[in-house]
Amino acid sequence: MDYQFDLRALRRANGYSAREMAELLGVHTNTYRNWEKKPKTITVSYAFKIANILNVSIEDIFLRECSTKC
Repeated sequence: MDYQFDLRALRRANGYSAREMAELLGVHTNTYRNWEKKPKTITVSYAFKIANILNVSIEDIFLRECSTKC
């Protein structure tokens, strides 16, 4: 499982669209979509906000083992 899938899957599991997440975070929708593609570009403060919105820990999003090349 790669990071892109984790963040997108967690968002969807919580019933949010990318646009809704962007609005909750106060960023442009394209910014949020880029974060799903490249989560290493998310700042720590936004990472905490995302984890809080999705009701998970930062580790659940960003520190999972990858089964494919990350």
